[in-house]
Amino acid sequence: MKISHRMENDICIVTIAGNLLLSDTTPFRTYISSLMNEEDLKAFVLDTNEIERIDSAGLGTLAALEKQTGQEQLAFGICQKTGGYLFEAMKLTNLLDIFIIYESQKDALTNLA
Repeated sequence: MKISHRMENDICIVTIAGNLLLSDTTPFRTYISSLMNEEDLKAFVLDTNEIERIDSAGLGTLAALEKQTGQEQLAFGICQKTGGYLFEAMKLTNLLDIFIIYESQKDALTNLA
């Protein structure tokens, strides 16, 4: 798993590549928690277009992140092309209704700004 982030005004864009499996969830949560302390943060965008594999623990971690951002009063969206790996996993597990999915970072930034 590789994680990086950048700030676009008051929106944090986090890109994750590789796997998001049980063994990756603790480092992922730690990384995200450190970003939650950013001052003037309005929203999180998680770009998952480079995720190659995800398991139930990874999906649960994304659901927990969506809940956590809501508690922090932050907007949250996932970038995932229709038909992408994560999109299909969410579709299979009926999780598409839980998340706001954007086709691209540009779409997410436009809608969350």
